[in-house]
Amino acid sequence: GTDYGVHVFSFESNQWVYKQTFLHAQVGGNFNGAGFQVAISDDRMVVGDGTGGAIYLYKKLNTGQWEHVLDYPSSGSAGAGFGSSVDIDGRRIIVGQNVGGSGAVQFLTINNFNGSNPSVSVDGPRLTRFVPLSVAIDGDKAIAGGTYASTGNDEVTALYERVNSVWTDTQKNMAARADFTNRAGLLAEVDEVAISGSRVIAGWRGWDSNDADAVGAVIVNSFDSEPLSLPSLDNAEGAMLWDNGAEFNWARLSGSTPSSSTGPSSGSGGSGSYYYVETSSAGGGAFNKGDVAILESGAFNATNTSFSFDYHSYGANVGQLYLDVLVDGQWRVNFWNSASQNTGTQWQSHTFNSSTLGAGGALSHINPDNKPISLRFRLVAAGGWQGDVALDNLSITVN
Repeated sequence: GTDYGVHVFSFESNQWVYKQTFLHAQVGGNFNGAGFQVAISDDRMVVGDGTGGAIYLYKKLNTGQWEHVLDYPSSGSAGAGFGSSVDIDGRRIIVGQNVGGSGAVQFLTINNFNGSNPSVSVDGPRLTRFVPLSVAIDGDKAIAGGTYASTGNDEVTALYERVNSVWTDTQKNMAARADFTNRAGLLAEVDEVAISGSRVIAGWRGWDSNDADAVGAVIVNSFDSEPLSLPSLDNAEGAMLWDNGAEFNWARLSGSTPSSSTGPSSGSGGSGSYYYVETSSAGGGAFNKGDVAILESGAFNATNTSFSFDYHSYGANVGQLYLDVLVDGQWRVNFWNSASQNTGTQWQSHTFNSSTLGAGGALSHINPDNKPISLRFRLVAAGGWQGDVALDNLSITVN
């Protein structure tokens, strides 16, 4: 009917359990259109009321029930559309205001939440950019997504940072794919956004004035000015990014390999961990000619992406090391191989830049649509115990 409200659930004993409902008749203040937007951060919940132009703050009690704490503003309205989108992280709240063809983003701070006189204060001026449909906040960083009717411009997101106690619109727009831009009369909007640390994600969609030619994308970006790189092999997270995929394994090791006159004495650069294939029969290694050891990556987008690695191939019985590429379910074998099976005692380095992996590069004829790819290193043993091969510094970098 006409009762707007919020239904609260709790995850207990592996299932969601209904707890309570808040309706506008049960709470003072406006509460005219509450429930369109809600967000929770630990024991705090914020409810947006875009119709009444307010937000409502709740606190979780030790009993598991939620209690109404305050309204902002305490009386009246902060303006039509205020509260149409909300998010909360600890003491910080971001509120989107969406009214007609204009809008703004407002940051708020919760004060004395667990005390006898809790309050909410304005954390800087309202930041006007476009009409926000969705907002998200994590610590001192936030993102807003909105609408934009353009002539080939898809600036429908804004990133915010709190620097020296001041929230600033960084003006970094998350552009969609190139084929979604430069379309006269294109309407676009971002209905959902999320943020975790420095990483942000937005759901983007566009269409023309006749509701035709619809397009869409999920766009991932970062506040970081440095490239995003996968962790090194020197920690467990990095080691988990690559999986063994054959009978004989690539094992993680530091220091020298067990066999003499083969394999490295340390990781590339003189220290750290690396992956290697043991080829002695006593160690259950890839001793026989034709034995195969595979190390495979997860899938990633090759656009604006480079891949670099170090390899060590030393010994009298070293086999051939190959790099294969998986595109659209098909492996392209021997995309790269070590030019010489025995390269000596020094680590060697190799890099594939974005022009090689991405559109227009060596993969363009088998991957014209720039679909995600996976990589695998494939060692084919030559036979014999002096054939240990190693890999280090595997780095997939998004520029």
